[in-house]
Amino acid sequence: MSTHSARESSLTNFMRAAERNDILLYVTAAVGIFMPGCVYMLYQYAHKLYTEYVEKREMRKREEELESKVVTIFYAEGRGNVEELAHYIGAHLEYEGLPVVNLADIETAAFMKYRGVGLFLMDCTFGGNETESTEWFLEFLEDLAFDQKAINLPCRQMHFAVLGIGDSRSGHKQYYRVARALTRRLNSIGAVALCPLCCICSHSNTEKQAAIWASRIAKALDKYETKNTKCSRSFWYYNSESSSSSSDADDDDDDDDDGQKFLSKHVDYLYESDDADGDD
Repeated sequence: MSTHSARESSLTNFMRAAERNDILLYVTAAVGIFMPGCVYMLYQYAHKLYTEYVEKREMRKREEELESKVVTIFYAEGRGNVEELAHYIGAHLEYEGLPVVNLADIETAAFMKYRGVGLFLMDCTFGGNETESTEWFLEFLEDLAFDQKAINLPCRQMHFAVLGIGDSRSGHKQYYRVARALTRRLNSIGAVALCPLCCICSHSNTEKQAAIWASRIAKALDKYETKNTKCSRSFWYYNSESSSSSSDADDDDDDDDDGQKFLSKHVDYLYESDDADGDD
């Protein structure tokens, strides 16, 4: 007798013995009892994993919504005390503890994680050129715009507004060139302007002009529902591990009510209405 035939005979004998002793019946009953329990336990485990995933996703969504409501004032040092003007605007916006950050102190890792609202005050040198910190920041934005690996960074979702500070007595183009360049660079990384670029004259009651601009910003923040939850989380939060992970050509003239970019050729000179009531 071959080995194969011997195995078949042994299996047949085993099946007959199992039938006589009802072993198969007991095995089937055991499977019928334990299988539903195993399926239920597997379902509970899968449901738990899915619930945790949904909770984490919702928590991250709420965190991103919170981050989008953060407002930070960035300023570039120049001829005057721009930091003092930045704090004045922050007080006018009535945000408690609103962060004021010097562009010279920005760390790129922190800025790339920032998805909130950035208010930029851009002064220049006495010759109308950008300061060293401003030049570095503009180059950083240009590199970021062309970096395909950085296409999904949070900073590309930020909203911004730019206030240029210059000397109108020496002509607009030279002294507001820095503010225009920053607006174009921010547009190039995908950031969306809250309002058109505005410029003020450093020799014509800067605080009053800044108050006019702050009023416009307050209205824009209301429109984007950021002021409903006044969030003053420090900009440096975005440098922690716990946080969420030549481009100067002119653009087209498009803007709309749904948050479309305001382009750098759209400039409001606030000092021209310095004697007006101010909430333009």
